[in-house]
Amino acid sequence: MRQEIAIKILKENIKNFDTIAEEFSVSRSQLWPDFRKFNKFIKSNDKILDIGCGNGRLYSIFRKENIQYFGIDTSSKMINLAKNKWPNESNNPIFTNGNILDIPFSSNFFDIVFSLAVLHHIPSLSLREKAIKECARVLKPQGFLVISVWNLFSFKFLLKYHNLLMLLGKRERGLDYGDTFIPWKAKNDVIWRYYHAFSKNELKKLLKKDFEIIENKSNIFKANNLVIIAKKRK
Repeated sequence: MRQEIAIKILKENIKNFDTIAEEFSVSRSQLWPDFRKFNKFIKSNDKILDIGCGNGRLYSIFRKENIQYFGIDTSSKMINLAKNKWPNESNNPIFTNGNILDIPFSSNFFDIVFSLAVLHHIPSLSLREKAIKECARVLKPQGFLVISVWNLFSFKFLLKYHNLLMLLGKRERGLDYGDTFIPWKAKNDVIWRYYHAFSKNELKKLLKKDFEIIENKSNIFKANNLVIIAKKRK
């Protein structure tokens, strides 16, 4: 994908999430069942980064923990929703603007980084590689990365979006293989959001240079999400 197309898509992503922020927040009010399982990786005093934090729903499982939580999102409206949702918490979560391509923290700062439903919105292989490099940079040695992407090859998505997914692999409009756009029906409009459809092997290959894969919680045909837990190499 040409750089100018990727940059245009990134800008549209930010605009789209600002446009649908309130509706999106309502649709993401419940925790995924797998969220609770992440607690086993958390230790007292850990610094946790939640990339693409949205309304801060992941934070809800850490509210009572002795940790330092930082949530970043490209959407200013999402950040405001998160701040308003969690105003007076005992462990003082921090919500701020930021993105996975230029994480606004120093190197070796975090014990665990969460990137949930973010990477599939990043256009082009080179930018996805940059995103993973940034996650590795801000993690301490042996720190954990928990990453999930939509499993667009699952039966659920194939049935729901089969017409759209037929476009996968076509290079119209300068897209790469695996790229598509999926509609979000807003109140007064339809917002078309960019997605990259990952295979399990593609996601693992993206991680292997900087990370050792610890757990792979993915069934390519049944799971709604591909979820990988990886440890930063020394």
